[in-house]
Amino acid sequence: MKIKKILSENNRKPYNEALSSDTTLKQAAHRMCEKGVGAMLVCDKEDPKKYVGIISERDILRCCGAGDDLSQIRIESVMSCNLFTVKDEDDVEYAMMNMDRLHIRHAPVMNAESKIIDLISIRDILRSRIEDYKITIEHLSDFSSGTRKNEVY
Repeated sequence: MKIKKILSENNRKPYNEALSSDTTLKQAAHRMCEKGVGAMLVCDKEDPKKYVGIISERDILRCCGAGDDLSQIRIESVMSCNLFTVKDEDDVEYAMMNMDRLHIRHAPVMNAESKIIDLISIRDILRSRIEDYKITIEHLSDFSSGTRKNEVY
């Protein structure tokens, strides 16, 4: 299965927003809660079309655990700058293997022109894989029993 299949699934909300690198962690946490996401891409404060990193809930929690004032810390000081990206033509297994190896839960998706078009989460991948497994199980069950959705054939 390819990443672009996951991006096209009906129940998935496409990623369409980034935070400026000069946003505070408190503002970022508030926005992430509003959007119901665990990470957001970070864009350059001078050029909103240029992505410079990613901020995740883990980054924010690290600062909370240290007792830092989230209203005083800018995203740029804690964001991850070395982005692991996947292409929309990549296999899902490739993304899963590398996300697991790198201990990350979100990866930007790039198109053939190397432009970031979405942000995929391990949850997106998991949901898609579960649906594929359900279909496979149903087909194998039908095949082994000689039926098709309770119709004998």
